[in-house]
Amino acid sequence: DKGPERPAIFLNFTRDLDGRFVCAQREGGQATALGKWYEGEWCAVDVLLDWEQRVALFRVENEGVAEEGALDGSHAVEVPFKCSASSGCQFLLLYNQTGDFEASWTDIVVA
Repeated sequence: DKGPERPAIFLNFTRDLDGRFVCAQREGGQATALGKWYEGEWCAVDVLLDWEQRVALFRVENEGVAEEGALDGSHAVEVPFKCSASSGCQFLLLYNQTGDFEASWTDIVVA
């Protein structure tokens, strides 16, 4: 299964030598870091979709983290849609594509 043809957003969690980040991909595959995530802690990702401007506004918040100047919950990050031709949200695909750690999705609210 190759997934949706025109996704509005593509969100992923990374873990490498530079740290642990929540990222969103832009059109063309360029990734934008939205915030950090921490081992064993809840990480909330809020997303507001602006269909007129074709952008998503992301806010990442971690349980018990209050670092001054950090990406975590201190501000929202605006990212253009992964595919500018997206015309609406038909479904939500949630994957765990990692082999060395597990990310699970809970408490998903669509309003």
